[in-house]
Amino acid sequence: MIHIFWAEQYGVQLAGPRRDEVQLRSVARKLERIIELDPRPLAEAREPDKRLVGNCRDFSLMLTTMLRYQGVPARARCGFARYFIPNHFEDHWVCEYWSTAHNRWVLVDAQLDTLQVGKLGVCFDPLDVPRDEFIVGDKAWQMCRAGQADPDTFGIADLHGLWFVRGNLVTCICLLRGPFPKAIHPACGLLWPGATAGALPTHSTPGQPRPRPPARRWPQSPPAGAAPGSGVAE
Repeated sequence: MIHIFWAEQYGVQLAGPRRDEVQLRSVARKLERIIELDPRPLAEAREPDKRLVGNCRDFSLMLTTMLRYQGVPARARCGFARYFIPNHFEDHWVCEYWSTAHNRWVLVDAQLDTLQVGKLGVCFDPLDVPRDEFIVGDKAWQMCRAGQADPDTFGIADLHGLWFVRGNLVTCICLLRGPFPKAIHPACGLLWPGATAGALPTHSTPGQPRPRPPARRWPQSPPAGAAPGSGVAE
């Protein structure tokens, strides 16, 4: 995959039809498009211009799907990342899986490859993102409500504030509890004051546009005998 807002960094100029690939929602359709672009086996690396165009949501969804297929408890997480823009919590998605080796939930930013790590100056392992570098939506809400963080530093482009954090809180809860109900998503204008689906941000590098994809239901609890996972109750 290639991130829609990072494509030029890989020497790829995206035409209109290619940019529309970011609107593909189901993993099945994404996989079909990947094969349409390059019929080789999925395990073989593609040149940048032959990769599916997506965003952070798609990277997270794809990794979550692969891990679940292998029987590993995993889920997409919506929240805010500190490593894209200085002194700012950028709207972002990552994957979270249960590590039996470490007996804990681990955050993975599947979007970050060697190129992005270098350009962003990321100094941690993207396969184990520190909890203070990616703030899950429910934690961000708690921080802002408790006066521990400024809500205006959370968001994307010119969209920010407590109302935006609230939107990610709702998304975060829905992703943890089951299929995401599009009717309450901020892109529908119910949580974003004055927002409409046709006026969504083409936001700053990098992050992700809306609307959010549906999420498959996954048990709240980790495997038997494991410690409770992170979630809105923590």
